[in-house]
Amino acid sequence: MSQDAFPHYCATCKRQWRCSDPECALDKVYPCPKHQSEHSADLADEVLPLPLGPESEALRLRLGSTNATARNPELSAVLIGLMSASQGVLGPRFVGLYLQGSLAVGDFDEDSDVDFVVAIADEVPDDKLEELQRMHARLYRLDSGWAQHLEGSYLPVSDLRRFDPQSTPHLFLDHGSRMLERSIHDHSVLFRYVLREHGVALAGPDPRSLVEPIAPD
Repeated sequence: MSQDAFPHYCATCKRQWRCSDPECALDKVYPCPKHQSEHSADLADEVLPLPLGPESEALRLRLGSTNATARNPELSAVLIGLMSASQGVLGPRFVGLYLQGSLAVGDFDEDSDVDFVVAIADEVPDDKLEELQRMHARLYRLDSGWAQHLEGSYLPVSDLRRFDPQSTPHLFLDHGSRMLERSIHDHSVLFRYVLREHGVALAGPDPRSLVEPIAPD
């Protein structure tokens, strides 16, 4: 591979491929030309059905017990879709899925982000990152506006444990986006405090077991 080529990694064929554009804006993990048609299909505008069922109904009742807006059945279905899809992609690397932000502290409304945290055992390797990108592209197409309100991070448990200003950027889904990027968005003491004291566990251990105690001041 020439040094002036921009390197990418295709998780489908598990090899690097090069782009001749030195200002290429594609992600490092991106399908090679042979497999880009599959990737494009995941970014299509086809609306996907919501995973409504007993599990989403149970979550709706749970969230709605403290907030009327969170009683929306579409919201709980989107969250169940996120939980099952991320568990499927990450496998044993998946530790837990938690709600934080306004959904956790109780002031959630129709204009709020749907803030989530996926705790992972360790960093996501390149071959799994493309699968996560494809997963979020599909979730974005769920038949609900809440699917476009998802905002959250994938954080290794070692980073969640305590705030470290020297931590490297983590995988982050911005509100309104369908693609993960590297960000320091949740590198703060406040984020960990809210998660520990108010986080809602959809799957995994109590968030208090993942984050060290933090003084409220």
